[in-house]
Amino acid sequence: MSDQFASPLVEQDQKLAKLRAAIARYQVYWEVWPEYQFSGDHRRFDTGFRLELHGRHLPGRRPAPGCDLCREIFAALREITFYILPKEKRDSFYEVTPFDAALEYDSPAEKVGHVTLAIVITPRGSSARSMGPCQLRCLREMEQQLHDLGAIRGGSARVGSRGVGPGRAA
Repeated sequence: MSDQFASPLVEQDQKLAKLRAAIARYQVYWEVWPEYQFSGDHRRFDTGFRLELHGRHLPGRRPAPGCDLCREIFAALREITFYILPKEKRDSFYEVTPFDAALEYDSPAEKVGHVTLAIVITPRGSSARSMGPCQLRCLREMEQQLHDLGAIRGGSARVGSRGVGPGRAA
C-alpha cells in the first residue's frame, strides 16, 4: 500500500512510533513549574503552568550549544509538543518557546546537557487573569499523554522507569 493511500489509523500508529522512538533516543522527560504574577499590592497570584520538555544530548557526541544535534532534539520536542497540545479551543492559551541555542545541565557533575522546550499554559485572554480549572485540566492531559508516550516526569529518573508520572512526585 502506498503512503498516499495509507489509512488514518496506520498513519497515527506511525506517528506514535516516531514520537516514542524520539522520546527513547533523547531520554525525554518533563518538569512542571508554576506561572505567576504579582498584583499592584504585591500579592502573588497563579496564572498557570510552565511545562518544560527536556531532551538529553546523546552521550558520545561532543555537546555544543546550538549544534545540529541540539536542533534535531528541539525539532523532536516540538513534534511531541504539537501532538500533546489540546486540539479543541479551550479557555487556555499555549505559548511554545522558540529554539534557544543553549545546553542546560541539572548539576555541575552532569556530563551530558539537555535541550529544553517550554509550553506556558495560561488563561485565554488577559495575561493578568488568575488560573482556573481549565489550565490544570490541560496540564494533566498533556502530562498523561507524555506518560503514555514513554516520557518520564523529572530529570533524575531514567527512561523506562515507571516510578514517576502524572500526579506523582519525581
